[in-house]
Amino acid sequence: MLAAAWHITQRAGNPWDFQTFYYAATAAARGLDPYRLDALSAAAGREVTLPFLYPPATLALFVPFTLLPIKTAAWVWLGIKLGLVAVLVAVWRRVFLREVSILALIAAGFFGFNAAILLDLTTGNVSVLEQLLLWLAFSHYVQDRRWPFALLVVIASVFKLFPIFFLGLVLVPSQRHRPSPRLALTGLALFGAIALLPSALGVGWARDFLSNLPGQPPYGEGSPSALGIFQMWLDSGRPSAGGAGSLPLVLWGIYGASLMVLSRQLFRRAWTMRDPLQWVVIGTLLFALLSPRMMLYSYVLLIAPALLLVHRLIPRGRLQVVALVLLVVQGAARCLLPRVYLPAVANLPFFAGLIVVNMPFLLALGLWLGFMRAGGRILSR
Repeated sequence: MLAAAWHITQRAGNPWDFQTFYYAATAAARGLDPYRLDALSAAAGREVTLPFLYPPATLALFVPFTLLPIKTAAWVWLGIKLGLVAVLVAVWRRVFLREVSILALIAAGFFGFNAAILLDLTTGNVSVLEQLLLWLAFSHYVQDRRWPFALLVVIASVFKLFPIFFLGLVLVPSQRHRPSPRLALTGLALFGAIALLPSALGVGWARDFLSNLPGQPPYGEGSPSALGIFQMWLDSGRPSAGGAGSLPLVLWGIYGASLMVLSRQLFRRAWTMRDPLQWVVIGTLLFALLSPRMMLYSYVLLIAPALLLVHRLIPRGRLQVVALVLLVVQGAARCLLPRVYLPAVANLPFFAGLIVVNMPFLLALGLWLGFMRAGGRILSR
């Protein structure tokens, strides 16, 4: 924890994502378009280069911070998020990870998946808030409380949209429930009303939200994913090359279809077992493995499933320790030894670098393959 605290204090002075949120809320309060960089720059009194990408409704969260100077607001936001991290870890511990040692939970929580939580804290992103809402939703789901689960998933999805994928879990039967298509449709309607209706109605600047969404998903260390691997490989690591055209998307589609076909036995067994915990693990891993835009801080989603699978897949002993080390070593090196880690990665041969910068995705894929090989039985209680 001391190492994590040291890293936060060293890096928290420039939370670029929060600055964008702050200036977007400031611009909206002044009647300017928060989806235009020139409006954000006018609100900031300097050039702002990161656009605001979230739906109009999310600005309500950041407007109160504009009552404070930007530096004070950033520290208040960091303090709030540290509290949210504590609640998130408590939810993981109480509901999902009772068998996992607190030391492993703290180490993986702060440094797992290339220190995803620490990146979120130092950039001022909303991923910790999003993940807390999702894991509160999953805690209801494993207790077969579907309405609170659906509501929390809808709220969590308002920022980055893609997590609405988890609403599909209500279509899976459990011991108490049949598939719930009406609940899924109700959740989708509520999600659309909150996230998209202002833009669809053409309400002033709100219409710019959809046109402001990124068309080219980022890739590399900041966004490890299957699609990113194909793009990085075909562009030889040069995002500006653009020579690959639509081929990365084709390869990503083939990969996704192959993964689903190869996993069909796991899906069938989970369907018949009707264990909600199985589906939480399946859903979270599939989300990361199939997402076209999985930013590094979104890998907070996989910390609890990874610890659960390591604990259940690997007998206690040296192999389990090795697995935990693999989970945290890159994040620890990246945060605590940046002057060694960053030059070392930059000087790697291309394909070695491709593996290293996409290690969070490859770890997720390895966990999925191990889970698939075990047939999902390891999570049975």
